[in-house]
Amino acid sequence: MAKAQGMPREDVGRSGDARWQEAAPYRYVSLLEATLVTTSPLSISTGDADATGDQPLLRDAVGRPYIPATGFVGALRQALSRQVAQLCAPDPLKQRKDLEDAIVRLIGVSKGTQDDEKPMGQLYFDDLIPLDNEPQTERRDHVRIDPKTGVAKDKAKFDRELLAVGSRFRLRIEWRTQESPRVLRNEDRTIIVLLMAILEGQASSPDAKRTPILSLGGRTRRGLGQVMIAGTGKQIAWRTFDLGTPTDLHRYILDSRQVGQPNLKSAAELAKNLDVSMTELSVGADLKLRLDLQIAGSLLIRGPGRALETEATARQKTTQAKLMADASHLRRPSIGAKTQESVISATALAGVLRHRAEVIVNTLTDGKGSMQLVEELFGASPPSDDTQKQTKPRAGHLCIAESVIRDAKELRHTRVCIDPWTGGALDSALFTEDALYGGRFSIELRCHPVGQQSVSKAALGLLFLALRDL
Repeated sequence: MAKAQGMPREDVGRSGDARWQEAAPYRYVSLLEATLVTTSPLSISTGDADATGDQPLLRDAVGRPYIPATGFVGALRQALSRQVAQLCAPDPLKQRKDLEDAIVRLIGVSKGTQDDEKPMGQLYFDDLIPLDNEPQTERRDHVRIDPKTGVAKDKAKFDRELLAVGSRFRLRIEWRTQESPRVLRNEDRTIIVLLMAILEGQASSPDAKRTPILSLGGRTRRGLGQVMIAGTGKQIAWRTFDLGTPTDLHRYILDSRQVGQPNLKSAAELAKNLDVSMTELSVGADLKLRLDLQIAGSLLIRGPGRALETEATARQKTTQAKLMADASHLRRPSIGAKTQESVISATALAGVLRHRAEVIVNTLTDGKGSMQLVEELFGASPPSDDTQKQTKPRAGHLCIAESVIRDAKELRHTRVCIDPWTGGALDSALFTEDALYGGRFSIELRCHPVGQQSVSKAALGLLFLALRDL
């Protein structure tokens, strides 16, 4: 065949032939599909404040919140590397290197790596688009507390928009290979199974409820962004197309973008299909702690004011505005229901524990002790004041989950602000608050390694001293 004259240079391959004459880089396409659900509120911010708030959710062209594939793959890659390091800790280094090389072959090189001579990864991820037509969102107010005065810092109030618990996303992954998946390297098949096992979550026993491992977005160490595969029974769809045959090529062109029918119950069944052994996941925490607590008096973590249901029923003729409280306890949408549930946010709990830890350090060291142990647990953030010593931001070892309050009663209080000069009530200073009484909740704490460094015994001792004050 004669070569075309005047052919553009970008249309010529290394061998001098046209690109359409070169061998295809892959022949088999395997599709992995599932539904992911958020088990805690999700924060994926645009990074820029707008008219709606300080940290709005990232949205697509039609206004739907979504999870970009880049952020999802980054978090998944980090979780895979962590699992490989923990699983291969007692084994020779060669096995760990083989699995790490498999991650590079599947996902590609990581940021900052010289990738000129290395090909792209074999896995192709779609953006995670919500399956619900109108995903539920919530907005939470935050404020930074001055550790010296114990009150809110000036100009330190901000809000964050969150995607509600129970939001569902479609997961779609294409695995493009030159050979059939069953005859590929054992390490590649192992990483694929490990990837789906991470998305599936972990269970203490075969019959126990699974807990999420992967966290996405911001504030993941404060209980946000936990996702896992939803549903029971068959929940994973696995399909393979041989593009070298006309039948499968036709099926891939027409059917590959359609939602696949789930045909696998778990990652363990996928391991059988790929002929690899199923490995147990490891959380890799230096400490796992669960405390069951009870509210001794009243509790109020400020959230948007709302109307009491009993009062609204008794006074149906009264306008809704008059029934609204100025502040009510923080709530979030319940999973799989249209109701709201009272919660203790992890940010509030972490703030209380951090303040208590600082008090303990200052007491034991006569006010001359450093905050290194506190920052080791809770992390270090850059100072808001330019006159303060510049601190490099870093994550802490402590991870806290949000807590749902059970069996609590809500009571409305009417309060008035007193003028400290006259001792009388201030004009227009009457307000109402809905506080919780009784009720039980559990807090879950974990200390994870940061990089290769584990939490020190001194920091754990400080954590126990702070928890003792509960």
